Amino acid sequence: SLHGAAVVTVEGLAVDGKPHPVSERVAQFNGSQCGFCTPGMVMQLFSTLSNQDGGKACVEKDLEQCINGNVCRCTGYRPLIEAAKSFAADTTITNQCDAKARVGPYDVTTSDPKLVFPPSIPLAGDRWVRPANLSELFEAMQAGARVVAGGTAAGIYPDLGMADSGFANAKLADITAVKELGEIALQGEMLRIGATVTWTVFSEYLRKLIADKAVPNIDAFTVLAERCESIAGSQVRNRATLGGNIAITRSRGFVSDWMPPLAALGAKVEVATVTGESAHHDLLQFLQHDTDFDGLIC
Repeated sequence: SLHGAAVVTVEGLAVDGKPHPVSERVAQFNGSQCGFCTPGMVMQLFSTLSNQDGGKACVEKDLEQCINGNVCRCTGYRPLIEAAKSFAADTTITNQCDAKARVGPYDVTTSDPKLVFPPSIPLAGDRWVRPANLSELFEAMQAGARVVAGGTAAGIYPDLGMADSGFANAKLADITAVKELGEIALQGEMLRIGATVTWTVFSEYLRKLIADKAVPNIDAFTVLAERCESIAGSQVRNRATLGGNIAITRSRGFVSDWMPPLAALGAKVEVATVTGESAHHDLLQFLQHDTDFDGLIC
């Protein structure tokens, strides 16, 4: 699942031996006690702020939930949240322990490490395949491959995890690179959402539609965005897919917070078979069947 990705650890944030501004700020705001959770906290703050131009593109309120997927047992969240908010463009935070401590955004051009992506090479072997389009995916499925995407359902259903014996000799098809499944498009009055679109991507897309007033029913889209942003923590939302949520709701009886508003808006599910044929189903009716379905949620 890391094929083609650049991996950065907390140690890798330092540039020329100098601690990254996020690491420094967490320490200055006394955001670490036993230190067990600190690497995860720093990396989560870094990923959030780096994507917001070091804090220049966000306000304090935007950072209130930035560590909602991280657990701290001893420090408490106040100093960590204050450290995060101290980077916001409109920050009002002051360091109670050191009035001279710097606040405000940091310069990503000089402080962030340069990402180095591995060269593009095909995966070796045939146990784990990563199709790039639906044609390649259907070919893998016809050869008996089991489909995998975000993999977050294993947190609730351990038998769906890669370590389970059911996957020991299985051929797996990682569908996260299938272009058609990762697209969102506003088509007239209909919003088409690919099955591998993550909660994070979908929420960001909804917020853009709302800000641009590109849809007539702003209230409904606001409810959808709020529902997306209340599901799990940000790390799960970065991986979990909408199609996967529909699949486990049907196959496992998962109590999804997401299905009621979708069903109320008249959502439909497109299911394609390995032969390339597809059919549309009313979402609520689709979920009320607990039998396996032959095909792929698109």
